[in-house]
Amino acid sequence: MVSCDVDADVDECEGESPCDHVCVNHVGNYTCQCYEGYQLYGFTHCAGPYTTSTLNITLQVVREFL
Repeated sequence: MVSCDVDADVDECEGESPCDHVCVNHVGNYTCQCYEGYQLYGFTHCAGPYTTSTLNITLQVVREFL
């Protein structure tokens, strides 16, 4: 008789998520996804939705207002 020790999969997304936005559990692993308009950087962080050009335009408007 052959015996195999199989550990139960751990849901890394359960409880406090390691991801900024959406955590998707897989057997033995997980992946992070970002909301629409955001971009994943690294493995767990989401950036956006602002781009450098959007921030520059916003700063110009604020400077003109002041």
